[in-house]
Amino acid sequence: SLMMSCSASRKRSPPARPAPRQLWMPCCSNLPWQGRLWTSPYSPVSGLLPVSSGRIEIFGRPVTGPRADVGIVFQQPNLLPWKTVRQNVRFALEASGRLSGPEAEDKAMAYIEKVNLTRFADSFPHMLSGGMKQRVAIARGMAMEPDILLMDEPFAALDALTRRRMQEELLQLWAD
Repeated sequence: SLMMSCSASRKRSPPARPAPRQLWMPCCSNLPWQGRLWTSPYSPVSGLLPVSSGRIEIFGRPVTGPRADVGIVFQQPNLLPWKTVRQNVRFALEASGRLSGPEAEDKAMAYIEKVNLTRFADSFPHMLSGGMKQRVAIARGMAMEPDILLMDEPFAALDALTRRRMQEELLQLWAD
């Protein structure tokens, strides 16, 4: 089971609109959050943003920066527009130092296949639908094979039918 504790806040400029004082996350209880929610509350959990007070621990180790055992898929796919689907997934593996060369290529293609985008492996992001871009982001996150994959509403921008299909596909991917 997941061992994670959160007691943190991040101070930002005064909010333009009221922000929630408490956020509940499945693995954390009552993470106090102050300020504007321009960034995901998962950002400090993943180590992408520091907390200004408190402490976040995962598996008994404090989160002090990005970690290989924690991945994140944001609401927006955040793909590199000058790279193909294959290159976007492979980039994460190579930039992290996990894999390179043929090993990175093989793993990238395995996850691209899992999200049913093999035919589009050499396509650029501007050639893809919103749902396809999100599947690339999910493939990229899963290819890193983190112990924890944080997902910040990755299907929020999709229509109801596509969202449901993507949720079902994600559950199937997790089962595999």
